[in-house]
Amino acid sequence: MSQPLTKAEEIEMAFTIDVDTSILGTPPKRGRQAKPKPPPEPVFSTAKAKTIAGIKGSITEAGQRFLGEGGGPLPEPVGEIEKGKTYYASYSWRVDTRNKENPGKEETAKVSLKAGVSKLSIFPKMTTKDGEWVAVEGETSDYLSMPGENVKSYLEHSLLPAVEAMEKDDGGLGSLFHATILERATKANTKKKYNPETDCFE
Repeated sequence: MSQPLTKAEEIEMAFTIDVDTSILGTPPKRGRQAKPKPPPEPVFSTAKAKTIAGIKGSITEAGQRFLGEGGGPLPEPVGEIEKGKTYYASYSWRVDTRNKENPGKEETAKVSLKAGVSKLSIFPKMTTKDGEWVAVEGETSDYLSMPGENVKSYLEHSLLPAVEAMEKDDGGLGSLFHATILERATKANTKKKYNPETDCFE
């Protein structure tokens, strides 16, 4: 049988003082808090922005490799090699014929345009006829070969403006770019549905 409460115990159970909860600090988190999901990103504009940034980086690196800008060609790696870094390739170009004795000089390079990780076959396939370059009718290539010294100018004045001018449904380069990106994104987003109105997987 429980003992009856004393007068002090009765008062203690019935009375508490007011507390300003601000003095208690931040309440502790209970359990794992779900991080808010970032809003979906439009497929075309997101990929286009990344491609433009990649080409601009390649312009700088082409000037360094082939024109001696910014200290000249990147040196051969010493010690541990950074994964995926070849030191003679960039986002939009790679050296085709290397000059190991004098890097960057009298080299040829292949320029390409990628939609995500896929190279687009948008360049005419070139051959020579009577000592002149001519396009092979009806055939395309995913690269354009040229002397290294011409790469920066081509990227800066031809390829970059073409990409900057792309629109998602322009019926040309933009449409091809979008369709290529969308095809790969659809395979990667099996649990989300593509919304053509927003160009997002939601």
